[in-house]
Amino acid sequence: METHHNKLPILIIGGMGHLGSHITRHAVQDPTFLVNILTRDPKIDKELVTTVEKAGGKVLKGDICDSKTLKECTKGIHTVISALSSDDEKSLVDGQISLMEICVENRVERVVPSDFSVNLERIRKEEITGCPTLKSKMTFSDHLSTTGCATPKILRIRNGIMMETLFEMVKKQGVGYYGDPKLKHDLTCCDDMAKFIVSAVSKRDLCGDLALVGCTETMEEIITTYNKVRGTKLECKRLGSLEDLKKTIEKKRKEGDMEGAEICSLLSIMYDPRSKFEKTHNSVIPPVKTVSVEEFLKTHPEITLE
Repeated sequence: METHHNKLPILIIGGMGHLGSHITRHAVQDPTFLVNILTRDPKIDKELVTTVEKAGGKVLKGDICDSKTLKECTKGIHTVISALSSDDEKSLVDGQISLMEICVENRVERVVPSDFSVNLERIRKEEITGCPTLKSKMTFSDHLSTTGCATPKILRIRNGIMMETLFEMVKKQGVGYYGDPKLKHDLTCCDDMAKFIVSAVSKRDLCGDLALVGCTETMEEIITTYNKVRGTKLECKRLGSLEDLKKTIEKKRKEGDMEGAEICSLLSIMYDPRSKFEKTHNSVIPPVKTVSVEEFLKTHPEITLE
């Protein structure tokens, strides 16, 4: 793949997925990039395919576990963005390890791994055994830490809790909170996350670990905003301590409710103050206008807690 008019050639893996499609749309609008995407099924969004191809990029059908396809589509690429939304360990761990090896071979300058999450630096792997996706992200992160390879450079971006995920979790858990009521959660909606990624990647030499967050609010503030926007009167109740939540996880496992145990495991990370970023890096990248919880709810009327 060749550069066009000095544009930065990027490849978005999973470019039609939940996060990937947002990244693709914002990247195509930025004249900095020549956007190429790898997707399992280009038929998912024919309009997006047309947009990418009209801008000079390529839409390739394939999978991150298909090494032959990866070898071909990473040639001439400066930055690879892994936007995998799968909770499949084979894709998140084995697939990304294979991707890194191929990027070395094809002299790709930089990789943005699928590491979009809360701060996991202070949390042990055995504490997230009930969260397959987070466990896989941590396993791959450990791999990167031990390889010591200078090329490609790694740009790791973490965003806190996706607003979409937060409201889904709250609806399943019941309106309220565990632990400290004053804990301000690091929040970013999916579209703002995509804008953060595109902004960061536009700085072609930027690498390292970045925490990029849209806003921070306590659960009580979130529910107060929800009531304001939806015209409801939901009460934000204390649901218990973090220890209570751990007991609930074990209970659900014993009962064979693995889905419920996974949801509670995610909640235990969300309410753990260690998962909050000690420092954010929004000022390091070109400015991104983010939405507040109120703005997010107004543009997503389908999200309800009742």
